[in-house]
Amino acid sequence: AELARRFSNDNKLIAIVCKSNWLRRYLETRIEYENVVVSTINSIKLDKKRAGIDAFDILILDEGQDLFNFEDIELLDGVFEGGFEHGEWYIFHDINNQSGLFCEAKEEVLEYLESFKPAKIPLTTNCRNTFNILSSIQTQLNANMGVKGTGLGPEVEESIVPCSQTSEVLENKISELLRKGVIPESITVLSPFEYEKSSIASLSKKMQNQIIKLDDYSVR
Repeated sequence: AELARRFSNDNKLIAIVCKSNWLRRYLETRIEYENVVVSTINSIKLDKKRAGIDAFDILILDEGQDLFNFEDIELLDGVFEGGFEHGEWYIFHDINNQSGLFCEAKEEVLEYLESFKPAKIPLTTNCRNTFNILSSIQTQLNANMGVKGTGLGPEVEESIVPCSQTSEVLENKISELLRKGVIPESITVLSPFEYEKSSIASLSKKMQNQIIKLDDYSVR
């Protein structure tokens, strides 16, 4: 998003491409420049046609590990000036911790892209999570979440309860956060189950009315 903002001042045509339609919708709310097109791999050709151009000047890939297969790379090679061999492109990716969500990330594709001798910049400073969250995740999952964080924050709380009490504990926690002044939009509830089979479906009607089920539209 920051790269797109900077390049938009140069009157260049920029494509930001990702695999996830949810991520696309999210990025669209934060990137509003006439010469920047946010697209998915499945719609980039159509979006290019709608923009009335032959090729973009710059390609930016977000969550690039989702696109590390030769089919997607070959498609992208034809949508921006010069392609991967001679064109201007930027890929943000985490092939170690976040690959495999949409498809298997092929090491051969990464090697192919690296054969063009791009500058490689490791982004090790975590600008998203507090030190408390970093420490908790790294201790429990042994996952590399980067360093520094955004400073100290509230301690990470955990509740281990019987399944029969999950909804009650969840409702009490949400109510507590709201009483403390936390705005509803900043509270996210994750579940390994679909909505109807999750603990959220057992919350009180009053609480359920405050919860928005995430989809392509509401993510915006």
